[in-house]
Amino acid sequence: MKKSRNWIKSPLAKLLLATGVVLILSSLLFYGIEFQEQDRNLFEALWWSAVTITTVGYGDIVPLSPAGRLLGVVVMLSGIGLISTLTGNLGRLLARHVRRGNREQIKLTTALALALSLRG
Repeated sequence: MKKSRNWIKSPLAKLLLATGVVLILSSLLFYGIEFQEQDRNLFEALWWSAVTITTVGYGDIVPLSPAGRLLGVVVMLSGIGLISTLTGNLGRLLARHVRRGNREQIKLTTALALALSLRG
């Protein structure tokens, strides 16, 4: 039990939480700004947020209003910071486990890093 509480207090957990908060808030804001008058749903707003945060930029959903575009800029800049910091922390965590020779932690960290890289 104590170990799980320590993980929750870790910088990586805080970063994952911050990424989730940005994803949810930006989805709700984008839905309210851009999709109020359109026949779109909240899942499409979540899709736009995930694509924008990871800076993939498919272009299938784009903001049309000035407020939506401003939100897009804020989400892009937040995403660059969050994803690069998350990647750096995962790399540092993986290097620490390699130095310690902890094979199970290496597998878990590598799987998490791979899942995040495949997401974008």
